[in-house]
Amino acid sequence: MNLAYLVKSGELKRWIEENISFQEKTSFNSIQELNQSKSFDCIILENDNFESTDIIQLRKSHEDSKIMIFIEQNDEMFNKVCSGYSIQTEPKPSNKEDFEILIKGEWFNINISEYKNVIAIHGTHRQAGTTQIALGLATSLTELNMKNILVIGLNPYNPGMIPNINIQKGHTLDNVYKMIQSGVISEFENLKKYFTKVGTIEYLVGNTNLYDAPSYNGEPIKKIINLVKDHYDQVILDIGSYYDNYLPITGLQHADTHILVATQEFISTYEYKNWKDSVLDKFEFNPTYSHLVINKHASNLTKSAKQVESELNIPILAYIPFFPEYADAEYTNGFIYAFSDKWFNAEINTIAKSIIHSHVHDDVPVEKKQRWKIFGK
Repeated sequence: MNLAYLVKSGELKRWIEENISFQEKTSFNSIQELNQSKSFDCIILENDNFESTDIIQLRKSHEDSKIMIFIEQNDEMFNKVCSGYSIQTEPKPSNKEDFEILIKGEWFNINISEYKNVIAIHGTHRQAGTTQIALGLATSLTELNMKNILVIGLNPYNPGMIPNINIQKGHTLDNVYKMIQSGVISEFENLKKYFTKVGTIEYLVGNTNLYDAPSYNGEPIKKIINLVKDHYDQVILDIGSYYDNYLPITGLQHADTHILVATQEFISTYEYKNWKDSVLDKFEFNPTYSHLVINKHASNLTKSAKQVESELNIPILAYIPFFPEYADAEYTNGFIYAFSDKWFNAEINTIAKSIIHSHVHDDVPVEKKQRWKIFGK
């Protein structure tokens, strides 16, 4: 779509120039100049004491264009004239985010999710590697100017403990769950006390009470996500690969991005299809983004990556090569990303950048021809 704009505010002009929803942008200095130009898909104007005749001529000159005029003060008569000629008037946005939401919602029918900064990393089968990918991706994001990243362990049967990291007693999901459920915790500041600092990220270790896992319900998990999502640049949910209770289900329901971690083993697609048939297909999930990551990738395994992609019907975002020499890294360094291998870190940073790119610019898909590699557990 191409865009014409006529605005005086330097701030508004910058927001328009930085918006990549439009392939071509053309700036004009007067409405008369605009009316003499070619037609555009979309037109944005900032009200500059336009007369009714200006509005009429604008619509005549651009019969098929979507037109939006930002106004400083409400003028009922002006609004009625614009409405009569199918021209939308809106209060001038106070910030870039409001501008983006308005443009995407009104012109591109893109619903801005309440959970746009929540990523759920889940697996096709046990030992898929979700925890290592979650921790590595979170750490990488903090190195890319996302300073506040939280990882929450929602795997019902693996708390995701990190070797060599001291976790205080009670600073785990099962304890927080009880306090949320009873109303002891109802504010973010009280919840934050139970997060563990791991390098540059914060981490709520997962469920350590495996016996009670099947009895958990979704409402406390939803409350946790709602309490934290507005305080962090990105919230990453380590879902794991078991879907028999409301810890993983609620996490998937309240994440705008799903990253499914699979391997090239037969059990990977077989087990996940069983989960879909028996559990997952009974629930509604509406992520804006769904990606597939092939973990422990190699060329001589049971299935090719393409076969896995075809069977799961989710586009591949990244390949994570299998390197035996990293097998002990999580035990000696806490988690694999902390191994600090330059090449390894460069690869995981690549996938982090691709996620930032797609999330900031909702209408720009990741090109399938590109391939990324990161390591996994």
